[in-house]
Amino acid sequence: MQQNGGESVELYGDIWARVRGRLRSEAGDAAYGSWLKPLTLVSIKNGVVRMAVPTRFMRDWVLGNYKDVILSLWREEDGKILDAEIVVQPPPSKKEQQAAAYLRQARAGRRGEGESAPATSARRAPARSAQSTTQSTTQATTQATTQSTTQSNGLAGPESEPAAGRGVTSGRVRPEPVRPE
Repeated sequence: MQQNGGESVELYGDIWARVRGRLRSEAGDAAYGSWLKPLTLVSIKNGVVRMAVPTRFMRDWVLGNYKDVILSLWREEDGKILDAEIVVQPPPSKKEQQAAAYLRQARAGRRGEGESAPATSARRAPARSAQSTTQSTTQATTQATTQSTTQSNGLAGPESEPAAGRGVTSGRVRPEPVRPE
């Protein structure tokens, strides 16, 4: 059971589900899906319910548009709730999620008699995504441009001084147009 500095969040699971359902009814599907669905219950301590969203922008929007509604829904469900806080808590990375899943499986394996922790299988490294390929290409291009700019500005030594007749514009060498003779 998860304890977050006070009362167990799991004890409030049913109340949280009811609050979310009523919030969806009041806000509408579009607003709920965009702004309120990402809310997660973090803790309830000393009458303060703390919920999290993944970004500051989302936190600011929810606080400005729905804090009073959220607080009143919580108070209707539990009269001991005095305030509601919304904090920024980015979602866990994929590696963190995998590690957490592994730990849960390992703990479950230890509880059962004769069971062992889940075996890991050898996997092939995943193919690089288009995004990581684009990032690598962008980094290589930036590096090459920086080298080219450094050389064309004469910062890399006399052997790399700019050729006569070429101008430097925005850190890039602009070749002189070829004119037929």
